[in-house]
Amino acid sequence: MSIKALWPLRAVDAIFTANTLHIMSWAEVRAMYRGLDAVLSPGGILCVYGPFRYKRPLHLEQQSRLDRMLQERDPKSGLRSR
Repeated sequence: MSIKALWPLRAVDAIFTANTLHIMSWAEVRAMYRGLDAVLSPGGILCVYGPFRYKRPLHLEQQSRLDRMLQERDPKSGLRSR
């Protein structure tokens, strides 16, 4: 099935996603980005909001608990590194 069949949009100027990437597997995140590339207009804007892990260990207990909970629910999910 083609990306266009999965993404029925023709072209959009902006895409916003919130609190999604950390609950998806890495394969699903990559597939989402392939779909975005197919529909986001040249010069379009992608805005991603959500928790991310930066190049340091998680230091906030709340983020650590969230990451553990996500991975226990689905080992392919969890906080993404930027």
